[in-house]
Amino acid sequence: MVILAASICTKSGKALVSRQFRDISRIRIEGLLSAFPKLMNPKSQHTFVETDSVRYVYQPLESLFLLLITTKSSNIVEDLDTLQLLSLTVKDQCQNATTEDVVVDKAFEIMFAFDEVVSLGFKEKVNLDNVRTILEMESHAEEVYNINRENNIAAAKAISKQKAVSMINPENKKTGISKKDFIGGGPSSFENNTPSYTKTESRYTGSGSGGFGSSSGASSSSSSYSSAPSSDTSSKQAHVPRMKLAPKSKQPSNALVKELIKQGEVQPEEQQPTGPTQSNPTTPNINRQESYQESVHVVIEEKIRAEVDQEGGNAKIDVRGELFLSVKEGANANIKLQVSKNRAPDSQFATKLNPMLDKKAFSDDSILCLKNAKKSFPSGPDLHKIFTWRHQNSEDEGVLPLTVSCWPNASSDGTTVSVEYELTRKDMELNDLVIRIPVPPQDRNARVTVDTIEQGTYKYDQKASELVWTLDTIDADNNGTGALEFAVPNGGDRSAFFPIQVQFGSRSTLSRIAVDSVVSVEGNERIKHSSDTRLTVSEYSIV
Repeated sequence: MVILAASICTKSGKALVSRQFRDISRIRIEGLLSAFPKLMNPKSQHTFVETDSVRYVYQPLESLFLLLITTKSSNIVEDLDTLQLLSLTVKDQCQNATTEDVVVDKAFEIMFAFDEVVSLGFKEKVNLDNVRTILEMESHAEEVYNINRENNIAAAKAISKQKAVSMINPENKKTGISKKDFIGGGPSSFENNTPSYTKTESRYTGSGSGGFGSSSGASSSSSSYSSAPSSDTSSKQAHVPRMKLAPKSKQPSNALVKELIKQGEVQPEEQQPTGPTQSNPTTPNINRQESYQESVHVVIEEKIRAEVDQEGGNAKIDVRGELFLSVKEGANANIKLQVSKNRAPDSQFATKLNPMLDKKAFSDDSILCLKNAKKSFPSGPDLHKIFTWRHQNSEDEGVLPLTVSCWPNASSDGTTVSVEYELTRKDMELNDLVIRIPVPPQDRNARVTVDTIEQGTYKYDQKASELVWTLDTIDADNNGTGALEFAVPNGGDRSAFFPIQVQFGSRSTLSRIAVDSVVSVEGNERIKHSSDTRLTVSEYSIV
């Protein structure tokens, strides 16, 4: 079987996306696509058309056509199988809205997916999940590298800030100049690295040198800046108008920027705090420097990847977790970690230890320690993975902490969609919940109206053709369940509202794995440690 090209075209034969797998010119492909509508018989039940040189194998995609151009000697059964897989990838990339505008907007993503399915005219042994994984291109090594890089940058900034303050304070003591006399108002001018001027003026006599001389003639008076050689000659000089610098406005006054922010086109810039950075408890992030506050730091990270059927059953769930350890330079690294015995049983989560660790100590007493008691864990700013686990049953929907259901009901006036979520793990608190419901493309005059929303806020993104439902925090006591109902004038088919994408985070894990204490191997002395636990969603879709 040889596939010459895979294309998406309109009913008139206009090419939207075309990927050639053999050496064929663009004029040749456009000629073949323009001839396709004339060869196709609307009354025929076949999904292929043959000419003297090529064969068209096609499938309708709403108002478009997905077709393969193959040689006549190609195996049509394999071609149909390839066509079906390409159709699934196109719908997945376009989120079931295969209109002309969406296809053109997602042209590169579709071509990349085509390349993973067909290579040099022959079908690869892949499925839809393989194509999704390849296109995501997640790299754990890159993630760890970025974490370490950001930590080093934050540490360097903190050191430079301390150095700047230490350089300013001795100078103040020598010259007797207070912080008010400095242009810019003190150390903040050095932090921002940009000069700022306030309504103060410093005068210096001729014996001084540089911007901040050792002269005793410094004084503070008016709201302008000038320099005089001496007090005798300054009184004889004529009064000259001086330049005044107005203070910078803290907020932009551009009306266009404010309007774009109101429409959601751009994000407003957040002001940087001048004091110590405080972590946000609702957005756990191991990248923050302040999480490395103790000499021994533990990072527990768990990720969910799930695909659940809208009717229930046929679930594909993958829950994987990792435990990282970081010991600062100079600290005692000959330690052992006591893992919580209240974790989920091994029948639910399969565990795997680093080969350097003692498996017997973990199985008997839930202790993470090295086999050789005389050796120590690596020290330094880097995170070292020592422990992993994964969920055993890939079809158990009960492991998910949150379930989402969607019920579209079509009528003569349009489609009413009811969406409901439920927190199934009552012991957990979820943060930053985002539920994205696809909405069929609407006309300009048509409006999507939300009739009921019990919890959170919503936003209709017309460009992305989706309704976004967001909640900051959900727990069993306050908002363990919630519902949203909206109406769509042009609802279309029920499948147009799927797949639904769900995102959330938590400071608790499904496996309940935690480090209770850290002690030294010699002497069993308790060592202070800090930990950072987070649960994230790589992908959670209801299809």
